[in-house]
Amino acid sequence: MIKEEHRINFDTIGFSDFDFRSKVSATTQVFEMGSLTGIAEMIGYQMFLFKRTETERNIVLSMDWGEADDPVLLDIVQVMLRELDCPLAPYNDLMIIESIYGKADLVDDGYENMSVYYSLNQEKCMLYAFGIDDARGLCKIELIHDLTILEERLSVLKD
Repeated sequence: MIKEEHRINFDTIGFSDFDFRSKVSATTQVFEMGSLTGIAEMIGYQMFLFKRTETERNIVLSMDWGEADDPVLLDIVQVMLRELDCPLAPYNDLMIIESIYGKADLVDDGYENMSVYYSLNQEKCMLYAFGIDDARGLCKIELIHDLTILEERLSVLKD
């Protein structure tokens, strides 16, 4: 269960709001996530912000830096985490994550060399996913702040 003081607020950010050392450009496109169609702001396939078409509020933030030791990608992740007041860093181990966010409510170990730990804040309708590479530690963060997507994700995980 996520405590309120550890909630990461990403509701209104955009990648263009941040000053990355490397010049990167985000693309915006229509995107489907579960049963929802919305707008995604993306940097490659590794990072995206997703919002419903009818609102300006982001409902999903996903950052995945596990497949590439790309210094540009790591810079983006570090800037995003710092600016969002997230106390985590790339490659943190599970013990650090649990010391901040508590034990996971669900664990998906159906990946090769990685497990995803899900923590739920039902009061705030938030689901946090932390991808932990067996050898390197934290390599993915996904934040979901939408009841429809949250319920769809949980139904898949519980099956």
